Amino acid sequence: MRIPHLILSSFIILVLLGCGSDSSEDKEIDILTSEYYQNAVIRQAGQEYNSSILQGLAKSNNQFGFDLLKVMQENSNENILISPYSISHALAVAKLLYYNRDDFDNQSKQIEVASTAYFDQYNDFDSLFNNLDQYLQYSRIAEGFSDNYGVIVEDISEKSFFTLGNAIWNNNAGVSHEAQIALMRYYGMLLHSIDFETYPDKARYTINKKIEEITNPYVSQMIPDSAITKETGLLLTSSANIQNIEWITSFNKNETKEADFFLESGDAVKKYFMFTKAFVDYAKGENYEVVDMPLFRNISISLILPELGKLKDIVADFSAIYQEIENNLILYSVDVKLPKFSLDLASYDLKQPLNRLGITALFEHGTIISYPKVVESIFHKVYLNIGEHGINIESKDDLEINSRLLTIEDDPPKASITINRPFIVIIKEKETGQILFLGIVKT
Repeated sequence: MRIPHLILSSFIILVLLGCGSDSSEDKEIDILTSEYYQNAVIRQAGQEYNSSILQGLAKSNNQFGFDLLKVMQENSNENILISPYSISHALAVAKLLYYNRDDFDNQSKQIEVASTAYFDQYNDFDSLFNNLDQYLQYSRIAEGFSDNYGVIVEDISEKSFFTLGNAIWNNNAGVSHEAQIALMRYYGMLLHSIDFETYPDKARYTINKKIEEITNPYVSQMIPDSAITKETGLLLTSSANIQNIEWITSFNKNETKEADFFLESGDAVKKYFMFTKAFVDYAKGENYEVVDMPLFRNISISLILPELGKLKDIVADFSAIYQEIENNLILYSVDVKLPKFSLDLASYDLKQPLNRLGITALFEHGTIISYPKVVESIFHKVYLNIGEHGINIESKDDLEINSRLLTIEDDPPKASITINRPFIVIIKEKETGQILFLGIVKT
């Protein structure tokens, strides 16, 4: 496979030992980056793995995303959107912060994260994750499927469809030399020194400004008030972006019309519905139907529509249902009605749902002073806009309406789907099967 952005942005913030503010003006402060590790440590080049191994890692990341979505939606009536890949990546980095620490407390943190996030299934996990990360970030349009993935980081003649921006913000948190080497080698990450102790609010302002710059500026106020204090030792930011990818079969803007969208309560609200007729993959299960809509750059969006009142049942058994969907999708000629929607959600604090999944030691002080310091909270924020031309394409008035040209020997079966009640949305990279974004749209 050749190794090879709608902006969709996901941010995970791991704030370690923090929670006050100063009254200083909102001004940026200096950020110092360690050039030693950048110059002395080269990120490990992508290795050749059998394709099924990378797909297996992607499947593990997806499973952790399903687990997290299940606990997040149990007592929620709100929309939910997360990035399973981004969260897995952040937890992998969090685990490495305790690299080469042989005391019981820090070993417990590593074991707990690895077990809950399914990292312990792989002997060479960091090297394997590095390969998946480089494939996703540096891949170009797939030119078929090969037995092995060969990652050539130097050979990037066009922009990647997916980028993951990583940064570690450090204030004397005690990250070991060995951990910093491992972070650079496997994740290409450096420590950035910033003064939380003297200027906690200015530090928060500075980091938020950097995140806005990365997302142009779709994600603002990523780190909420008082999340950084004088005691904060270390925080990690991870951002995932898909940029301006168009539908393979666009929705005709002239066909967009207002109609009812039915909430879980049975009440109706007005939304603008897009319409297209396309050859796409479709399946119908016992209490759901699903359509998989392709985009360029080998990305697809699966829209899973449960029967009325069955959403929680679907999510509760989602791992099995997702596998059923993958097995049963076949090509149909489908009339698709899909509401335009935009999700700009407040930051999630993932500490409680992660606790419920079994990750608790990561957030706890041990019997000795921990170095690096313990994770105080995890914040996660995602922006998503879906419209006639693709994801987060604000305006393309002169865009031609393109249809995918297919050669079909037999007429495919016909179906229609109207997404007019709460549904599940999945955005994935199709070759590896890695789910990049996963959510529930209820309103």
